[in-house]
Amino acid sequence: MCTKEWHPITVTAEGIWDGRRVSYEHTFANNCFKSAAPTLVFEF
Repeated sequence: MCTKEWHPITVTAEGIWDGRRVSYEHTFANNCFKSAAPTLVFEF
């Protein structure tokens, strides 16, 4: 369960997928919300 603290973390990813350039950016409220996101891309 994440707290409602506002310590924003912005994550970005850029690369080539299936021959096309792609990019992604998202701001999470804090590190807990980032860690709870259903993705392995930002596991660090």
